[in-house]
Amino acid sequence: MIGQGYSMIFARSRVILQELNKVLPSTLWSQQLRSGRLAAMASIHSFTHDVFQPPADIMPSNSIDKEAFKKTATIPALKVNKRCIHKVLKAFKMATFSRPRFAVIREVLTNPDEKFFLLDPQNMCDLEAMTERQQSVLKENDVEERLHEYTLELTYKDWQPHEVLQRLLPDSVEVPTGFSRVGHIMHLNLRQAQLEHKKLIGEVLLEKTPGIKTVVNKLNEIDNTYRFFNMECIAGEPDTVVTVKENHVAYSFDFAKVYWNPRLSTEHQRIIEKLHPTDVVYDMFAGVGPFAIPAAKKGCEVHANDLNPESFRWLEVNAKQNKLSSRLKASNLDGRQFAVDIVKPDLITKAKEGFKYKAHIIMNLPAIAVEFLDIFPSLLSLVPSELKDKIPEVVVHCHGFSKSDKPAEDIQSRVEDILKCRLNCPEIHDVRDVAPNKEMMCISFSMPSTILCAPTNGDIGGGDHQTEHQTEQSGSAEGSESDQDGPAIKKPRTH
Repeated sequence: MIGQGYSMIFARSRVILQELNKVLPSTLWSQQLRSGRLAAMASIHSFTHDVFQPPADIMPSNSIDKEAFKKTATIPALKVNKRCIHKVLKAFKMATFSRPRFAVIREVLTNPDEKFFLLDPQNMCDLEAMTERQQSVLKENDVEERLHEYTLELTYKDWQPHEVLQRLLPDSVEVPTGFSRVGHIMHLNLRQAQLEHKKLIGEVLLEKTPGIKTVVNKLNEIDNTYRFFNMECIAGEPDTVVTVKENHVAYSFDFAKVYWNPRLSTEHQRIIEKLHPTDVVYDMFAGVGPFAIPAAKKGCEVHANDLNPESFRWLEVNAKQNKLSSRLKASNLDGRQFAVDIVKPDLITKAKEGFKYKAHIIMNLPAIAVEFLDIFPSLLSLVPSELKDKIPEVVVHCHGFSKSDKPAEDIQSRVEDILKCRLNCPEIHDVRDVAPNKEMMCISFSMPSTILCAPTNGDIGGGDHQTEHQTEQSGSAEGSESDQDGPAIKKPRTH
């Protein structure tokens, strides 16, 4: 009688749906009726429709009651012979009960030759939801065309971090959605409202993210000398020494004492692709070496500098561990002093040796790098006239921030104002959005020899006439940013 009653209900439902299909537009059917039909059929089959959500009765709290996250759900499943499970899996891929690190193939305790194949009740709650192709695959493999009710026991370990935090955080507090991963460290930038719950957030993310041993939150304070953000450990081990791989190169450093941004990986590679193995590279704000190390690995002669003693130390470590110490010379100087003491004499030496290749100067300190360009006019003013024509072509890659509606025009104008000349067809690249209405740009251009060798009343490049302002602007830390990263909203603009 139960089976007969079910057949009558199902048949009557089909008749009603067919009649509605005649009088309602197809768009209305797809948008309004399908969800209602799936819900109705899920009810007939006793499937759990909100299986992807933790229990609704969990109250916001700064502590985790794992027992409260237990849930029993009933979902549809096919009973499939293990010989053909992969064929069925391929046909029903879009209807699979999909969860990260969740097994969709389960044992049938009464028959070791069969498996349960779990389906998503929101996509497959009755046989009518199957496509002709899916029905054909079942028939070809002798699989019973029937949806079994599979009881699924969900526990705390089955829920994703955002699902747990949605239940535990107050409705007024947004669940963190973005973070950076640096080795075993998860790096957060929590908003003000989230700070009260930072320990809870850190604990959940630490436990739910494989490979993470430390969770840190970036503080608003920035080290004004070496320009890296201070941070606090909110969960896990207070160990900030990491080893990471970027573009097939290994780097080691103390993340709490140097600047590293994994979002700049593409930019690092873009600049490296512009280098020829015979070129010489002067990395003015090298950090721990994300430009300098791969440049040396490519075959370039590299002079890399950073004012931060920690960055300098790890730069040498990274050169050594990548077996590149013979090609990379590291220094721990102010940026302008590096230009005077390293770049200037080396360019003169290259001119004497008849060096025929390019010299690249990388300036990746976007907060203030443009201001350091003032060291280059007349840097080579005292070079003997017979050598001036032999100075290698100097190509500058200078990074900077812009809050202008036209950031490309903005950074070019600022560079030209400092150099007091018009640039000939510079290449301007939009690196990334840093914050709403704030872009990180890179301008690459050939430094005119007339600027480098411009005559002056004194040896401006000699460093004797640096102003107090110049000394204060010494700077360090590759790519450091003075604003917090946040969701980026591009403003319409023209280049």
